[in-house]
Amino acid sequence: MSGVMTMTTRYFDLERQVKDVIHEIEVYKWIESEKRGYDIGLSQATREWIEKHYNDWFMYNVQRYIRHE
Repeated sequence: MSGVMTMTTRYFDLERQVKDVIHEIEVYKWIESEKRGYDIGLSQATREWIEKHYNDWFMYNVQRYIRHE
């Protein structure tokens, strides 16, 4: 196969990423609700998690993707 490159196809699994984010928000909701002594609700937990943690979570996962983990 002269001149032909063989490449392993690697793809970004969006469905897996969405499930991971939802899981992180649910864990955040549980921890924060326990700390505060009341259910903070999914909407509030989502807003807070995105503001406080999404950027770091995203960068961590981009690095994992780049390293093929």
